[in-house]
Amino acid sequence: MSGYEIVIVVICLFVGYWAMSKVMGSKDKPQQTASDKTENNSKPNEPPPNTNKQEQWWEILKIDRNAPIEQIQIAYKQQIQQYHPDKVNSLGEELRKLAEEKSKAINMAYQEGLKERGQ
Repeated sequence: MSGYEIVIVVICLFVGYWAMSKVMGSKDKPQQTASDKTENNSKPNEPPPNTNKQEQWWEILKIDRNAPIEQIQIAYKQQIQQYHPDKVNSLGEELRKLAEEKSKAINMAYQEGLKERGQ
């Protein structure tokens, strides 16, 4: 490989890492509006609102709560395929950890969905 090709590969790796961090990070972080910022500044003695709201299993799998088992299984397979840690293993430790957390949440959501359906 020439020096030019090595530079192109390194640049592509950085751009890819940045893009993946934006894609994976933006879904997990709640957006703070201007009114939230002013509320937090105007009430310094009160704790901030609970931003760690626990997502429900159907929200994690991105399906309707009353979805049949078949749809739950399909949604699970799609989500776990997208966020499996092995897919991002080469992109860095930070992305791998995010993917592991998301995969754990997807697995727990799948188990809860099946339990609710009596499986």
